[in-house]
Amino acid sequence: NLGLKTLLDLCKIETSPSSYHLGYLIGPRINAGGRVGKCSHGANLLLNKDPKEVFKIASELDQFNKERQILEKDVLEKILKGIEKYLSDPVLVISGKDWHEGVIGIAAARIKDKFNKPVIIISIEDGIGKASARSIAGFDIGSVIIAATQEKILIKGGGHKMAGGFSIKIENIDKFKDFIFHKFKKMDKNL
Repeated sequence: NLGLKTLLDLCKIETSPSSYHLGYLIGPRINAGGRVGKCSHGANLLLNKDPKEVFKIASELDQFNKERQILEKDVLEKILKGIEKYLSDPVLVISGKDWHEGVIGIAAARIKDKFNKPVIIISIEDGIGKASARSIAGFDIGSVIIAATQEKILIKGGGHKMAGGFSIKIENIDKFKDFIFHKFKKMDKNL
């Protein structure tokens, strides 16, 4: 594939690509467009046959990936600065204003890995929170999000055992925290 070959060249990968190359160098670049509002770039890279156009798209995706890394680092630093007050909670539910929605899932995953707790990051804008959640083995965060949506705590939401996302009115964040803490403690007793 011309797009993959171009990305391999851009990343200076001179050997046969390994799973590391695909997972940590190529994949994030293909996905970077979607994180900064250019969703079709990854598909266009893989489908285009024109070498000049492919090089242009690959270069833009490389730049978007650099922007994504900066945004991610910024959000992560802001969250980690004030995280101590949440560490005694069974599920880390952290909200802030205008955090970039394209990177809150990555930030949630990093924090989950660091503290081994389910993590929900909520970016608030105009009274509405957009959230991304990551969980640990044994706690089905997707079903909890669906249950909270059915209880009308969330505007909409969904997910699977290890990850999910939702929208919430800011006035319901504390109600959601109580809901998810209760679900976690109930699950914890059953283990």
